[in-house]
Amino acid sequence: MNNKFRISWSTILISVGSLLFMVIVLGPLIGLVLKWVQAQKIPSDFWQLIIPSGRRLLLLSKTVSYSLGVSVITLLIGFTGAFALLRRPGRLSRTILWWSVATVAVPPYIHALSWSSALYYFNQSMEFFTGWRLPVEGWRVSLWVQSMALLPFALGLSLMALACVEQNLVKAGYMLQSDRQVMKQVILPLAAPVLAGAGLLIFLLTLMDYSVPSLFQVNIYPLEIFAEFSATNDPLRALLLALPLVILAVIIAGAAGLTWKKASVQPGFGFLEWLPTFRGWPGWRLFERISVTLMVLQIIVPILMLLKLVGSWQSFVVSLASSKIEIAYTFGIMFITAAAALPLAYAVAIWLNQRSRFFLGGLPALFPLVMPAPLIGIGLINLWNRPETSAVYGTFLMTVMAALSRFSPWAVMILQAQLSRQNKVYLEAARILQKNGHQTFFKITLPMMSPGFIAAASLVFILTGGELGATLLVVPPGQGTLTLKIYNYLHYGSSDQVAGLCLLIALISAVVGFVLIKSVLRMWGGEDD
Repeated sequence: MNNKFRISWSTILISVGSLLFMVIVLGPLIGLVLKWVQAQKIPSDFWQLIIPSGRRLLLLSKTVSYSLGVSVITLLIGFTGAFALLRRPGRLSRTILWWSVATVAVPPYIHALSWSSALYYFNQSMEFFTGWRLPVEGWRVSLWVQSMALLPFALGLSLMALACVEQNLVKAGYMLQSDRQVMKQVILPLAAPVLAGAGLLIFLLTLMDYSVPSLFQVNIYPLEIFAEFSATNDPLRALLLALPLVILAVIIAGAAGLTWKKASVQPGFGFLEWLPTFRGWPGWRLFERISVTLMVLQIIVPILMLLKLVGSWQSFVVSLASSKIEIAYTFGIMFITAAAALPLAYAVAIWLNQRSRFFLGGLPALFPLVMPAPLIGIGLINLWNRPETSAVYGTFLMTVMAALSRFSPWAVMILQAQLSRQNKVYLEAARILQKNGHQTFFKITLPMMSPGFIAAASLVFILTGGELGATLLVVPPGQGTLTLKIYNYLHYGSSDQVAGLCLLIALISAVVGFVLIKSVLRMWGGEDD
């Protein structure tokens, strides 16, 4: 009787948590649907908004090409660099590898500031000696900076792809075939599903982010959505305009999920010790050196440029003191969002872990990943900007809900991955031997899930600190996050005034990044050096 009572309460808590998660995460979509239902008339240019043509079609094609270029560049560099460093055991190789992965959470605008400053100093020297200079804005510069910002992400996913390669197959292959044949017939086919999914996910992240392109005077399709809403204040027009991008993103996300399902084995980190020597194809060694050099530059350039721009310890302290309100507000939002996301995401992860319920809860839970950030902000405005919800609208809760809607799905994926690797034998034994469900949770489940909890909370925490697209629309008057202040200053060229703030964010991101790596390694049963 008591056991049935505990089970029923557990089910109720999971159901309530999942429902609350869906309400919060799908809130922006609900707001947009309400606007559609309440609309008294459809815009006269309905089909022109849904089906892009002329300038908008060209803009969409450029955005897709830009996203494709970033995904190809980052994946090539990430995979080649990871393969090269892991084959060279030693402290230096591991330091480069883990430092690069640890910068995964550094916001893209910090890379934009760093590389803009590096270009400025480089052009000064080149103009003095040769009279020519590199461009400091445009598609090519934006492509480079976006690639450097997402390179740690590509590197981490490349490590997961290599982890899916069965070492016994590789050892057997090296006894029978040449290096090239083993790479072609064993390593690449086994790593291909994760690599393909990684490329699609990087494509999706680039497709939805306008922060870097806008700083380099490049217009992409998500920025068009923001501009349309700013000009017309009509959520329905913004939704219709975003539909082609959302449909494309849904297709990409679905393709990424299908490719990852084809991964041969669950990742583990034994590959850290067995990666073989590989002579490769002509030019392979040169490409490896270039990839590792770019990985080092991706680490060093932001550090050196931020230190140079800050100038001195006194300047750093002054820049922090001048933004103490924004710092306090930002960290408050980060802590609240991470704390709120964890129990909600855990409830959904348990729900999704039951395969029969995946299609019922999985797709809606991950839907915010395919929504452009401006559309999430617009949906929240339309949902909460009404008299009966005035106690919420115009408060910090709008910023929290924007971050929850955008980043809680990442926490769900991490926790679901952790749940899939749990040893169910321990849980079944605990249910028999423990006195009550509370003991099972605190003594068995919580220790087993702690790496996933830490990883999920760390990721949501740091991503919230760098959120811009939705915050720009929902942040209350008179308040603002560090990211919003930095972005506004950078947009108008005042980079020296925010260098100290960028350095603070970069340091925190690096620390949280190492915590994230440590937790992921524990999740997959690996050890870092």
